[in-house]
Amino acid sequence: MGEVYRAVDTELKREVAIKILPAAFAFDPDRLARFQREAELLASLNHSNIAVLYGLEVADHTRAIVMELVSGTDLSDRISKGPIPLGQALPIARQIADALDTAHQAGVMHRDLKPSNIKLRADGTIKVLDFGLAKAIEGAGEAGRAGEAGRAGRPPPGKAGWAGRAGEERLRPLPPILFSAAMGDDPVVARLFRDIAH
Repeated sequence: MGEVYRAVDTELKREVAIKILPAAFAFDPDRLARFQREAELLASLNHSNIAVLYGLEVADHTRAIVMELVSGTDLSDRISKGPIPLGQALPIARQIADALDTAHQAGVMHRDLKPSNIKLRADGTIKVLDFGLAKAIEGAGEAGRAGEAGRAGRPPPGKAGWAGRAGEERLRPLPPILFSAAMGDDPVVARLFRDIAH
């Protein structure tokens, strides 16, 4: 939920990514609350493999999340070019798992993890993006008080079967991502994601 733009922070002279709540939702209490919770959950995280939140700005009924601009290519684009060699795929997997574990320890479930939400930088570092569907894990970490965010009409991979087994659920989308990375773009992988979502 939101439109993402590349911008320049003129005060600190750096490029940033700005996620803006569309004008159509500017007066929608539910959408406003979700956008606020996304910022709060992201603010609770501090990890080298998670995009950094810089701030939440409000001006003339426009709300914007300002975050780190991550260079590189989406993991989905890399996968579409063919299988990733094991020596490269394993470090990617480890970084994704570390990011998810850190989020879980802070009480945050991503719930929309997929290759297009993972950015792969030229040096091999990955960044997990888009916590728009993130959910606070009740009773875990400071973020546990922030509530739940979601998007109508589409159950994301991490949401399926949510019944409190958070330790297993946080890594549930990871195997099909790793299979996709190892095998390349394949219709079987697409079916796996659909099965997970349902």
